[in-house]
Amino acid sequence: MGLFCAVRQAAPLTLKIYPQRVALRRFGSAQGQQPGQQARDLLSQTDYTEVTSLRGYQPTDNRKDIHWKVSAKRGELLVKQYGLLNSESATLVLDLAPNGYETVKNLALEDRMIGAAVAVADVLLRSAQSVQLVYGTQAAHWSGLQDSAAQLIEMLSFLPFGSAIPAAELLRRTEQVGNHGRMVIFTHNLDEPLCRQILSQHTRQISCSVLYFSCEEDPA
Repeated sequence: MGLFCAVRQAAPLTLKIYPQRVALRRFGSAQGQQPGQQARDLLSQTDYTEVTSLRGYQPTDNRKDIHWKVSAKRGELLVKQYGLLNSESATLVLDLAPNGYETVKNLALEDRMIGAAVAVADVLLRSAQSVQLVYGTQAAHWSGLQDSAAQLIEMLSFLPFGSAIPAAELLRRTEQVGNHGRMVIFTHNLDEPLCRQILSQHTRQISCSVLYFSCEEDPA
């Protein structure tokens, strides 16, 4: 008789490492360089039907915003200050196209980008905003409107980089789908096609915010 040795093989384990969660109180930025201007929510847009106040004209102001009738009465140029409209939905567009950075820098860049997207999605979901996620692999993907907050955060945390769809094309497709609310773009490549697409959106009064991520050095 031969000798036999039974070895019990453990089932493979999967280790998930989530991006660092950054607690954001709000999602906003400075409104401008002029004194007295307040920070504004990046999911708000100007309501040109509501004039909330007047202030003195600055060289950087648009002449279309000058209130000519009141300016003539007071003997000085005054510009209109408008109210804001808040959107109840937001679409996060993630540029997952590959880049030319070395492996370590590339991983750090991807981690920062995903971490920022998770933080923004978290603050929007906590404020009862409906959030849609758009990203590309070999095709464009839309998700989030029917998912729970936990499902959306889970999906966002482990998106694969290496999209075959350039960011400009992904943004164009997102616009065509409709029902996108306010758009927030996360990208590491502000190339000319993407800048043109963003400018085209603003021209058509489709509001979007851009969060740009880069490494300290240019790709080799």
